[in-house]
Amino acid sequence: MAAMTKDTLFIQEWVAIAKGNNLIDGIGANFQTSLGASLVVSVANIEAVANALGALVIVEAAYDSGNQGYRELYSIRMAAGTAVLEALDAIAAADQEVIELASTTGFETIGDKYFLHDTVDIEKSEIVRNLTFINDDKISIVGDLEFTHQTSAKLCSIVDSKMFPIPNEIEAVRVLIINDDADCDIAAKIELARITGLA
Repeated sequence: MAAMTKDTLFIQEWVAIAKGNNLIDGIGANFQTSLGASLVVSVANIEAVANALGALVIVEAAYDSGNQGYRELYSIRMAAGTAVLEALDAIAAADQEVIELASTTGFETIGDKYFLHDTVDIEKSEIVRNLTFINDDKISIVGDLEFTHQTSAKLCSIVDSKMFPIPNEIEAVRVLIINDDADCDIAAKIELARITGLA
């Protein structure tokens, strides 16, 4: 089987999007030489209030590399609901697999994904998955933490992450994420990777 060579076209690191009809406009990316591409969009609620509909994510694409004539390719709502938030009860060091919380209420289901919101540097926030509920103040996660997080960081119970395939004939793509909820701030991240060849 031939091995694929890939590169990353752009990454919008985690960024906060305030409540009340605010938008982030993901960087348009050209990939004329691509043999295929995939886009990953992640959205998390970072307040413990209702987000009735979730954020509106629109993926637009163009057939020409001049970024002219963008048309909607996908449209989806992400991260609806009311999140549970809990501050860390101890510093969580990079490479460790245990997160300590004052209370694990709302974080007890094995396999669930959570958003670890780094309130000091939001770009260092991470998505984690519950491996084992240890007790009332600890959970273990699948894999290691990538970054160290202070006790000001908060674990948030609502995060969505979706992969969108980009058709081969598309030469440019951009992403719009609209937080039109009146009450809940969110965080979002965008990643786009392409296949550049077969070895």
